[in-house]
Amino acid sequence: MAASLTLSVVEIVVLLLGAIILGITIHFFITSRKNLRIPKEEPGSKADLARNEWKLKYFNDMEIKEREITALTNRVNIAEENADEFAIELEELKKTNKSLKSTIETTRQATAPDENIQQQIAALKEENRDLQEQVAYAKQVLAESNRKEQQLMRLREENDQLQQQLRSAQQHNHEEENNQSLIAGLKEQNDQLRQQLIEMSRQASSQDESAQHLIAELRAQNQQLQEELSAGKQATGEPAHPQDDYLNRLMDAKRSLLEHNQKINELLGNIEVIKEKEELQQEMAKTNEELAGQIDHMRQQLADKESEINTIRQKETLTKEMSAMLDHAYSDFNILQDKIHKLEAQLTSSRMQSLEFEDLKEEHIKLNSDIERYRQKSQSLTAENLQLQQELNITEDKLREANLQRQQLQKKVTYLEEINNDLQQVSDANKKLEGQLRRIGELESMLHLVSEERDQLMQKQQPSQHPPFS
Repeated sequence: MAASLTLSVVEIVVLLLGAIILGITIHFFITSRKNLRIPKEEPGSKADLARNEWKLKYFNDMEIKEREITALTNRVNIAEENADEFAIELEELKKTNKSLKSTIETTRQATAPDENIQQQIAALKEENRDLQEQVAYAKQVLAESNRKEQQLMRLREENDQLQQQLRSAQQHNHEEENNQSLIAGLKEQNDQLRQQLIEMSRQASSQDESAQHLIAELRAQNQQLQEELSAGKQATGEPAHPQDDYLNRLMDAKRSLLEHNQKINELLGNIEVIKEKEELQQEMAKTNEELAGQIDHMRQQLADKESEINTIRQKETLTKEMSAMLDHAYSDFNILQDKIHKLEAQLTSSRMQSLEFEDLKEEHIKLNSDIERYRQKSQSLTAENLQLQQELNITEDKLREANLQRQQLQKKVTYLEEINNDLQQVSDANKKLEGQLRRIGELESMLHLVSEERDQLMQKQQPSQHPPFS
């Protein structure tokens, strides 16, 4: 039993040593964490979320900066290509400028035109210009004369149309006058009938059905009268029909109306017919007035057209005179042109050389302007290239700083991840140590109990081994 107790004590000592070592390590890690000022948090807490957000922001910023750098490098490459192209064009323009200068010098040495011939050419050119101006003016006059002839033809056509309208209006007016005489007679008869009808309407008081029947008959007769009136209007233009038969018919109709009017009680319908006839008469009067106004307007138009025709005839005479002047000017122009051709045949060589000299001058001026323009472009491109290079250098510096920051941050992240892993290991070790400490406490309690039992046993064994003295 003593051997078993000694073994248990050795185990207890070993466990105590392990507990001391674990306590030292825990104390070391706790002090290191306090120095780093990193609070102890659970995995998946706010620190992890903030770290992940910071990582995302960092990577996004890096991508944006890389895109900017690529865009700037592309712009720099394009600017360099444009600068090379402009340099090539400048060299070509310089070569062409040199060749033009050499040709200009040769032409200056070769060309020596006579002053008298040049003066004659200038005088002939001035005369040619004057003749061309006269020809242009004559062409304008001819165009105006042609236009006026067309207007005259159009005015003549309009005059013919107006005369036809006048004839038709006069015929219509004559017919209207004849119709007005007939309408006046009918109007008098209608007035008499109206008076008789009013007197009879005052006297009448009964027989509605028979009156309506008679009104229908009277309306039919009135329609017949209207048809006869229309036939009479048509007959006014035809002299073959006599008017005596028509008057006899009207008298018979009047008599028949008088006979029927004696039997009518209420003849308001006939009054309405008479009112309609009056309205027709008023409309006829209005139309007659309108036709008279149209005739006056047409007469005024005819007078205006005649005045225009007279002016156009005067212009025709002027155009004939201008055409004669134009023929004379054309003949003079042809003579001068022949003279100019002869002089040009004599001075073709000097003229061609002078023209070539002027062309070369113009080309030289154009090339100088192109050179200046390309020079300005090259200067602007070089300035832009320098600016882009400065921006590229700035962005490269920023990229280097960002790379350094990224490396530092990556180191910090790795260090934090290692610390996090160590903390997780320490937490696991703490849990194990807590379990072992619990076991140690249990073992200590058991050892305490065992030691008490041992003491008791020792106390019991001591009196048995040493008996009392007698």
